[in-house]
Amino acid sequence: MKRFVLFLLGSFILSCNSCFASNELSQQATAFYSDNNFQKTMEMLAYLIDRRGSMCSGSELMTVLFEDDTHQKYYNQLRLDLINTLKSLGCESVIVQARGMLGISVSEIECDYYDYLNGKEELAKLYHGEYMAQYSFAEFTNASLYAKLVSHQ
Repeated sequence: MKRFVLFLLGSFILSCNSCFASNELSQQATAFYSDNNFQKTMEMLAYLIDRRGSMCSGSELMTVLFEDDTHQKYYNQLRLDLINTLKSLGCESVIVQARGMLGISVSEIECDYYDYLNGKEELAKLYHGEYMAQYSFAEFTNASLYAKLVSHQ
């Protein structure tokens, strides 16, 4: 089984190997950026990662992705795209599904953000005031990370 590795502090980088702090995506992870996938698929995954294992309803995910919950058909396509993409990477165990809900299995992911929250202070040097800056939902997390950084200086 592959470990799903994410490096989020500083920028959002996805990998299914261990190229820590690399600006290049691994060959397997490029599936998220291929023309066959929806751009919103990565945003959905990013939101689920940001929620740290909390189960999210379809309505919540639609509101985050589209700012309303009236895009059921497109959401269903994105959900399937996410599941199929992770499956093609050999990382299908990352997604937790329940009736109408999606979440992330935190134990299946290696993530610098999660490690930092769990006390690995040496990772603080990777954070430079930016966390998933391309996504507005991450602003609250970024503020929390910044407060933690400032309190440790």
